[in-house]
Amino acid sequence: MQLQAQVYDALLALGSVARRIPELCLSIDELHALAERVKRTLLDHFVASDHRGLFLVNAAVRDRSGSLSPLAVRTVNIGLVLDSGLLEGKDVRWLRDACVRQLFSPDLLSPFGIAARARDEIRFEKFDYHSQVWAFASFKSARGLSRHGFGRLARELEARVMRQTWDGLLPENVGAGSDRQLEYCPHILTVRRPAPDGRMTVTVKERTPAPFAAWTAGAVVAIERLSRTSVDRPVCTELEEEILGGLDDQAYRGAADLAWRPTTPAPRQLRQ
Repeated sequence: MQLQAQVYDALLALGSVARRIPELCLSIDELHALAERVKRTLLDHFVASDHRGLFLVNAAVRDRSGSLSPLAVRTVNIGLVLDSGLLEGKDVRWLRDACVRQLFSPDLLSPFGIAARARDEIRFEKFDYHSQVWAFASFKSARGLSRHGFGRLARELEARVMRQTWDGLLPENVGAGSDRQLEYCPHILTVRRPAPDGRMTVTVKERTPAPFAAWTAGAVVAIERLSRTSVDRPVCTELEEEILGGLDDQAYRGAADLAWRPTTPAPRQLRQ
């Protein structure tokens, strides 16, 4: 679904370019109509509601009749869509608020950001590449929260991202467990999970350690810079107060929680 959000933003941006440069001979109305079509497709086929609440699904697949059906998997992509113009406006507030609730649900929220895949999904494994907590994805989700007026929740998420640097590293990703133990993926990872037909599969993966990643560094630098130019204690909306009040652990107490304090990693941590 984040692809649809990117296409939507790109079409509107191209419309702005076409307005400034008429020599391109692009139809602004057609570009805006295409953007609206993308938005309508997402609203019609990428929204699900069940015992987990209302949420944007990770993808939609075509069934045997050729119709699109939602693949009802919750991922951090919910946050990536928030950082888009696709969810702006009063007409989609219902979905925007639902996305915010999902990001801070027990199965997606981590002490270190947002898990890439919800913990209740059948394919979740806390060290699997597509399940771990990615600093950049969590930071982009925080930007989406801020964009829509949830500044206090954005700070909370940014403070959790900064926890990933506790060991003095800037890891590409960290384990998506629910406790506050900062964990890194082992070099050799064995993943056991059921296949669609019910068989148990075992996959052994070799994962190259990534203790320093450029996009993690970018997120950390951006968080520090933004903290210097914005209000230390943003006013909470009612939804933010409700969500924060239900958290067992709040990472953000003040500006100090958004500061990177690099330390020399211990030898044990370097080996991981």
